[in-house]
Amino acid sequence: MPIPRPTLPALSALPALLALLALFAAACSHTIQFGRTGAPFDEAFPDPSVLVTTDRPAAVRQTLATTPLPATTAHHERLLALLRSRPSISAAHLLLLVEAVSLPESSYTVVDDRPRAYAVRGEGEFAPVADRLLTEGADKLVDVDRRLLGELLGRSHGDAALAAVADRFLPALDDGSLAALREILDGTSGSPATVPFLVRYLLPRGRLDTARGLACVPMLAFDDARVALVAELAPRTTSLPVEQFVQLVRTMAFDEGRGRLVGLLAEKAAPLPAEAARAVVASFTFDAGRHEACARLAERGGLELAGSELVALVRLFAFDDGRVRCAQVLAPRLRGTFDGRTVRALLGAFAFDAGRLGALRAVANRLGELSAAEQRDVLATFAFDDHRLSAARLLR
Repeated sequence: MPIPRPTLPALSALPALLALLALFAAACSHTIQFGRTGAPFDEAFPDPSVLVTTDRPAAVRQTLATTPLPATTAHHERLLALLRSRPSISAAHLLLLVEAVSLPESSYTVVDDRPRAYAVRGEGEFAPVADRLLTEGADKLVDVDRRLLGELLGRSHGDAALAAVADRFLPALDDGSLAALREILDGTSGSPATVPFLVRYLLPRGRLDTARGLACVPMLAFDDARVALVAELAPRTTSLPVEQFVQLVRTMAFDEGRGRLVGLLAEKAAPLPAEAARAVVASFTFDAGRHEACARLAERGGLELAGSELVALVRLFAFDDGRVRCAQVLAPRLRGTFDGRTVRALLGAFAFDAGRLGALRAVANRLGELSAAEQRDVLATFAFDDHRLSAARLLR
């Protein structure tokens, strides 16, 4: 019996089917990497009191991280009952109780070579249970160090629970040094509670001046957190050392974050030397980000550029369009005039005549008096007669 050939509708459905299979494979991969693929909680922990009695909390925590958690009221009442049964509790055991709360995990970071999962702060039916465990556990806690304090703060979902833990231990553990804050932030690494702790707890209480706050920006795990902290500190900052400005921009992982930091801090580091501006622009990955950085530095950075310094910035761009836009946005920041050698160096940075002509137009009103020989050298950079003729008009 002959095998029937696929009909046209069946063939047309193949792309959609393949897309669904790809999405399913991606979801499975994500589950395998980060998901809770271990035995159910009641099998992994037939006696849940191990969460508050174990003498190996690190090993139990590792198992708990892979265990599917019951999203039931009974499970969470049992966690609260375990806490209330103890006259005192270690920070490591309280963390086990809090991390046994069923929450919709949405972000991950790696701490000590192990993934750590967090829910969106305040989201999930049982987020109030995590906060209740922290709040009730605060008065029972023993052996809390800075790192463990950070881990407890990082598991909070509301500012009241965060404050209950911080009020209890921060006065003794935070001596106001950057080293102390670094140890605490090591514990909150990747947590959505990190920025609320810094800007809604430490800052209003006078425990985070701008110098200390900006110094801890590189300690944060994600660009969004770094930008959120800088946005709070920038209005309180009158001036910023150029080296620190460059370093903060370089701290960011992506161009969007770099651009936002340039916008927030450029005027604090002004007047910005040309070499620092070049270092900032060089930290961007794509021409769009480099152009945005040039525009913001020109507007807020108090730049003054020699012709050779403009050439150096133009050469950072990957494509002629970006190079032209760079020349256009920075030309008003030029001091002095271009000589023939510098004009030729500028045009030599371009791959095509259209870009060279665009750059020449951008700096035309900054050209010095060029000799006939210098004009010939400049025109020799053009490949085609019509562009060469247009360039000659600009040189007159």
